[in-house]
Amino acid sequence: MIDPVHGTMFSYQNPAYKKTGDKKTDAFFGKISSAAEVSTSKPVGKVLGLATMPCSGTMSYCMNATYADCSTEEDPVIRVGVTNGNASEAYDVHVKRVNPANASQLEMFALCSYTDDQGLTERGTFGSYHRMKVYARNARDNGYGGADFEDPEQVLQKMDWTDLLKKIAKDYCANAVTFAQGLDVKSLTGFLEEWKKRTNDLV
Repeated sequence: MIDPVHGTMFSYQNPAYKKTGDKKTDAFFGKISSAAEVSTSKPVGKVLGLATMPCSGTMSYCMNATYADCSTEEDPVIRVGVTNGNASEAYDVHVKRVNPANASQLEMFALCSYTDDQGLTERGTFGSYHRMKVYARNARDNGYGGADFEDPEQVLQKMDWTDLLKKIAKDYCANAVTFAQGLDVKSLTGFLEEWKKRTNDLV
């Protein structure tokens, strides 16, 4: 059913990081991925995007994206602030290292916040990440795999976003009600394929 739309982990202890007493929250804040690192930078400029991820029960991690003060044109870095209640942490994501074929939710949020700001993707009302997340969720609902966006245990799971969007695009385009969304998915998929090629060229 379709709803219309109107690396390796390792532990890192940051001196500024304080245990919250919540195992799920501590596990999230204590782990990072290949494209991200616990931030030592400062946020620069406006907030580029906002998003949430499930934590436990009705609680969510709140994310905000800004440029990091260490960001350059050659190596753009998005600083993602993550909060859960009184606990907070920030991650610097080197967006040119983000591979859409193997990326976490946090990495894709950072990438989309950057590409929306640069005009490489269409931000729309809530940002391209919001749309991409809905499409990926629909792909999972249709049996194509990927993370369960409602499951706190899967917030760190890496996914092949390009493959998920390719598959759901066919379903959208086969339905007159969601055909416009299908065209949007195809546009996003084309961009992700180009970005994946770019990241592969950097390896």
